[in-house]
Amino acid sequence: MIDTSIITGQELIAEFMQLKSFEKDSLQYETSWDWLMPVVHKILNTTEPEKTDYEYFELEKTTVGQSIDYVYMKVVEFLKRQKRI
Repeated sequence: MIDTSIITGQELIAEFMQLKSFEKDSLQYETSWDWLMPVVHKILNTTEPEKTDYEYFELEKTTVGQSIDYVYMKVVEFLKRQKRI
């Protein structure tokens, strides 16, 4: 289990995606759509949103016009809220 007091967005996503082992420097969630979009799909397909879950609904509206920085930020915020970090 990753210590949530020092967890990074990259590590939080890796844990959510159930990667057993990973090198922090090899994670590319904040720079690669190929890495990030499977995370968005998993969130949208496996999570029941709360009525006030702003990040979930923002991810649901994700379109081609959104920057990767924005989508990454919403993913991390959503996962932090899920873990109550």
